[in-house]
Amino acid sequence: MRAAGAVAVLTGTEADGSDEVVANVDSPPGLKIQGTVRKVVRTPTVVEMGTLHFGCDSFVGMDLEDDGGDGSAGSHWDLRVAMNEYMASRPMGLANVKSAFTLALLHDSGWYAANFAAADALRWGQSAGCGMLDSCRTSPRGFCNLTLVSSNPWQCAFDRAAVSDCYMGDDLMDGCSRARPVYMCSGADAAQERFEGTQLLPNCIDQLGNARRCMGTEEGNSSVCLQSTLFLETFSRQSQTAVVGCYRARCLKRPSPLLPPPCPGTHSQK
Repeated sequence: MRAAGAVAVLTGTEADGSDEVVANVDSPPGLKIQGTVRKVVRTPTVVEMGTLHFGCDSFVGMDLEDDGGDGSAGSHWDLRVAMNEYMASRPMGLANVKSAFTLALLHDSGWYAANFAAADALRWGQSAGCGMLDSCRTSPRGFCNLTLVSSNPWQCAFDRAAVSDCYMGDDLMDGCSRARPVYMCSGADAAQERFEGTQLLPNCIDQLGNARRCMGTEEGNSSVCLQSTLFLETFSRQSQTAVVGCYRARCLKRPSPLLPPPCPGTHSQK
């Protein structure tokens, strides 16, 4: 069901037919949003989930997409605030999730009894604060940092599922940047570089003159993206520069279904 369909169930009208469900709020000056107002869903449980998720006490509602034409605008969560949520206008990331936001909207319709403990964890924007909702302020779980590109073009994706570059120019991001996956750490795309000609990790020369990885990086089902200065003892350290790469990691059980797990795709302790 599209977000607009759920809103229609709530109101018995189109998505913009009830101020109790969808409200017009002023567009922040720091964002490139179509028009001077944006539409937000402000049902009680959606607002409660947004306040908890973003860590923003002044959260007024979850943004609906304002770009992309009839197939996206007004009928999906806004990509800038939802990113890889299943009901986002164009879900981005290694795994799309059905988060507490979509369950909250269905729950508030009165037609569904949502099991919030079964919600997938949405890492995008978690605890990023109110600044992520009205600006392009950078955050480890939000907009990537363009100022770091000159010193190191690679950053970890917000869900740590991939080594990424910081991309500016997505027409659905309201003028904000996002990490674009380049090198997956796990899954079918692990170790496959998305863009030809990219050399992400430095190689070292072993005693036999062969090029080998020397930073301890490894792709696999238990690997996540981290920044590290690890260096294998069998090689001579050539640089103190931190490397962004895929490393094996042990994931701990998340403390609450509203909080993201420490590693992508995990729902229980391993």
